[in-house]
Amino acid sequence: MSDRFEKGMKELSKGYENQPLSKPPETIYENVKKAPMNKPKKYRMAFLNVAATLLLVIGGGILGGSYLMSENNVSQEPPAVPADDLENEEPDDRVHVEENQEYASRDDTFIHEYELEGMPETFEYLLYINEQIGFSTYIEEQFEVSSNESDRVTFYSMYGAVEREDAFIQIIHHPEEDPEVIESVFRNKLASEGYTENHEADITLSQGEMKSYWVKGDSAPSEVQYQILLDHKEGWFEIRVKKPASLSEGRFTQSAKLFVDELMFR
Repeated sequence: MSDRFEKGMKELSKGYENQPLSKPPETIYENVKKAPMNKPKKYRMAFLNVAATLLLVIGGGILGGSYLMSENNVSQEPPAVPADDLENEEPDDRVHVEENQEYASRDDTFIHEYELEGMPETFEYLLYINEQIGFSTYIEEQFEVSSNESDRVTFYSMYGAVEREDAFIQIIHHPEEDPEVIESVFRNKLASEGYTENHEADITLSQGEMKSYWVKGDSAPSEVQYQILLDHKEGWFEIRVKKPASLSEGRFTQSAKLFVDELMFR
């Protein structure tokens, strides 16, 4: 390689170094062309060709580096979450709770104390939950439960001296029935079976209202039946109680009252 060529390359390199790096390759090339180089024309053309080649290489390196930096920045961003996943994502700190779950989270047993023949008596009642109609309450352990129909449940008290059909508590759900119609049906049934309404009877309840109280027999009543209606947002609940007159002041009467007082709906 001749001395002139080496000297030309040094001048070319010096001209390149004097150009600001922030300028694009095309501008640097133009400035180098305009720079004074005291060389014969043929060598100057050779120098310019070399400069163009170097600038192309440099420009390609700059563009390639910019592309790689852009790719790296993109790869470091968190992946986008599809819109469907965002819609299905569960909200934080939120728990789905039904409108009223207290009826299903009550104590398993209930201790009730009352006076029986002048003496204090304590009895344990068991929690009963009916998911079909949607209620819970407390019943005696020996009660036999029958729910053959979708709208009612019957609790037979299995006292040793009492026949199965003679002492029971029945709850019936009337979603859309008129309360006057419910009361009328019960009255007509009892009247047709030879019962007489006792207008003086009264039962104190914490919820619901006794609509009528019926007895069978004039001088010495043998059976008693009464009806309680309870209004609820899902319709009316009718409670029918039947018992021998001999149990009017006993444990079964207390159990029937407790059944109504402890009723809780879903």
